[in-house]
Amino acid sequence: MAARAVSVYITGANRGLGLEMVKQMVEGSRPVGKLFACCREDGPRAEVSHATDLCSIKLCAKQVGSVVGTGGLNLLINNAGMLVKANLQETTTEDMQNTFNTNVIGPMNIIKEFLPHLRAAAKASGMPGMSSS
Repeated sequence: MAARAVSVYITGANRGLGLEMVKQMVEGSRPVGKLFACCREDGPRAEVSHATDLCSIKLCAKQVGSVVGTGGLNLLINNAGMLVKANLQETTTEDMQNTFNTNVIGPMNIIKEFLPHLRAAAKASGMPGMSSS
């Protein structure tokens, strides 16, 4: 029996681990039906992290939902993050707030907005519980 194609959403897919996961999924033996490889924009808007903007997250989840339909989203990889490269003396309160928003609040909101699509995939799989298997 052939493996069932899955749908995957990866944040922070422009470099490092995120980019490598995309490459592995594209070149891997298990079929990926729909792969959403997401990263922030380059250019003047790059400073605005869409991973922390709830309106952008909601819009993205709606767009992904329209593509995956009732089959849902099988796997969500919240890989996006940021690191302030400064010592304690140079780090500002704003740096820490931006880091917290990007690394904690953003992923939490992404999970909350994409949860219905993950649940839809779990239901469509016919297996109990939620799993990427």
